[in-house]
Amino acid sequence: MDFTALHGYRDFARIYEVALRLANLREHFAFPERKLDVLDIQGGNGILGRLIQRDLEGRINYTNIDNEGESLKQYPKFTLKADSHFLSSKVEPSGFDYVFCLNHDSHVWLPYFADTENVFSDNYVDVTSIKGLITAIHLIQIGVFLRNGGIFVESGPLTEDNINAFSNFLNEMGTGIQLKEIKDLVISHQAATAFAEYDVRRSIGYDFNPETRSYEKPPEQKIKRIADVGSKDYRIQKLAVFSKTSEGDATKIMDELIKSEKILAGFEEQIAQKDMFGPW
Repeated sequence: MDFTALHGYRDFARIYEVALRLANLREHFAFPERKLDVLDIQGGNGILGRLIQRDLEGRINYTNIDNEGESLKQYPKFTLKADSHFLSSKVEPSGFDYVFCLNHDSHVWLPYFADTENVFSDNYVDVTSIKGLITAIHLIQIGVFLRNGGIFVESGPLTEDNINAFSNFLNEMGTGIQLKEIKDLVISHQAATAFAEYDVRRSIGYDFNPETRSYEKPPEQKIKRIADVGSKDYRIQKLAVFSKTSEGDATKIMDELIKSEKILAGFEEQIAQKDMFGPW
């Protein structure tokens, strides 16, 4: 199953509608005066963009960033084909009133969001884990790209601890972004199982075969077994709404982002060699 097929589950698609309602774009202080700028990180086939354009009748400048070209073709307007881990050279700093990161793979990486020593702070991200580093980069990007008074909405099978870790990280980084609201949304067992299986395929990577000394795709039974066990955790989808109340230290945050991207770039060859995290 690809991610587009998940939208066929009505309760799963509702996540996007609830996210838009929580963002409340019409109530943004600048909405009467100008178009609002919206960034959709890994927006895929643009389901959120279509909802926004429908509800706000062209009063929005919507940018969908995704590295999957086929998905972008399904929504050909306002798209940028790019890896969302390296946006500092492609996106204007502090250029968006809203940033959405809905059901993006960052929630797969949350187990790596651990209390270990790292280059950003003393507490939050394990830099030896590439996935944890990517999660940190996405959070730092929000601090760089979100305008004062703007809103960031994150969704996924998140836990309260994960959301609090996000909030603490954004505070420690001096982004001026604060947690505003958390909304729970329950999806069906069928949709949760499909979502879990999709994530397992992307996060399980490849098993190491000691005989061939190579990484091989795990059997379907293993993928389905892990997905079935994990599906219960996917039934509660959380939507976390963050607001930017002050500008913070923009120069410091941008410096941290560039430094983090350079560290991640150093792992690119390692990722390519082992394909350790499955298809990206």
